[in-house]
Amino acid sequence: MKPLDAAKHLYETLTAPRGTVNVAAVPDTKSGYLLQIWVAPGYVLRDVPSTFDGYPVRIDARPRISADSRFA
Repeated sequence: MKPLDAAKHLYETLTAPRGTVNVAAVPDTKSGYLLQIWVAPGYVLRDVPSTFDGYPVRIDARPRISADSRFA
């Protein structure tokens, strides 16, 4: 399965309210690609596998961005 298809498949299998998680296939030097899950602050995501469709899975909290954030 292609990385983007695996990311979409993983997203569809997660049981989380809409808008609380994002999943993306990101390049990884060790495995080629990994499936990155970003979780909304304060939400606890349960039962996430360490690998999915042959790709490693990493979970991180989604960074908080405020209206006064500045981009250089």
